[in-house]
Amino acid sequence: MSAEEFTAGFASPDHPIWLLGDGLLYNKAKFNVPGIEFFDEKFWSPRASNVHLLGCQLALAGQFANPLTLTPNYLLRPDIKLKPR
Repeated sequence: MSAEEFTAGFASPDHPIWLLGDGLLYNKAKFNVPGIEFFDEKFWSPRASNVHLLGCQLALAGQFANPLTLTPNYLLRPDIKLKPR
């Protein structure tokens, strides 16, 4: 999916999507449209410690999510290979 296809299909000023990741170092301008927001650059590297920092900020603000309903949104499918039995 191209950046243009992504923004056309998902960007909504009423319900903005927040992006992060190393790819923004090179492609941020392609996603700079109404309805797309960017986390601070210190969160862009995909590390568990960054997820913790973001979650801690939400918890301190009293914003909690039901962990049973959370689903990740991947631009690329995870590269998983099952071993044959």
